[in-house]
Amino acid sequence: MCINGIELQVIETGLTSVRNNCKKRIATKRRNQDIFRARYGLTSHPKKLAEIGEQFNLSAERVRQICAAVVWALHKEESNIPGLKEALEKLLKEVSHVRKYHKNVSAMPPM
Repeated sequence: MCINGIELQVIETGLTSVRNNCKKRIATKRRNQDIFRARYGLTSHPKKLAEIGEQFNLSAERVRQICAAVVWALHKEESNIPGLKEALEKLLKEVSHVRKYHKNVSAMPPM
């Protein structure tokens, strides 16, 4: 992943700020932030919705909803934390690129 340590630190600061300041309860729970970290590969490689769902005993759709809520809450904190907007944009773009690549590779016929 191309996100660097400083950007990762800014996103983690954003998650802490969300936990302390956000009124949207779904985004403030540690478990939901762990789901976000797993989905976007902040602790390892990005995982699929179904993989995370199995790990946390949730449906893939619920995992998607939780991640969307955390991203929304992070966007709300952008004005309070310098560099969060850029780091979040880079993270979302990078993960989107990785998923498209893996989708294309898995769709290729076997040799």
